[in-house]
Amino acid sequence: MKTIKVHKIAKWLVYHYANEPGSGYSFAIDSDGRLVLTDANRANYYKARLAAKHGDMICDGIVEVVSTVIYHVVTCPVCGRKVYLYAGFCGACECGAAYDEYGILIADKDGKIDYDESYDPADYY
Repeated sequence: MKTIKVHKIAKWLVYHYANEPGSGYSFAIDSDGRLVLTDANRANYYKARLAAKHGDMICDGIVEVVSTVIYHVVTCPVCGRKVYLYAGFCGACECGAAYDEYGILIADKDGKIDYDESYDPADYY
């Protein structure tokens, strides 16, 4: 199994409550520097701007966040494609084969699950 580290940089417009630093709202900024508003966050954005105008919130401006995502990669023995596994989650290949987070094939392309009765989750921790 191969491990890939991907560093991601995201920009956010951040507002926090004046009396609770660290609590508030953040809104994504796209690669062109534009605010990304959706139906889900638009009302919160206007609420934050209004609260900042009245001194209840403080706008921290645009904050850059760097995060590292680690992917485990296996080659699917069924079709040969690369499958990216995420820590704590299963991964699935386009052919339908499914893998656990350790790269172990748990279901073939027809969905047949390879169930081992001797499996004990404690063996993996």
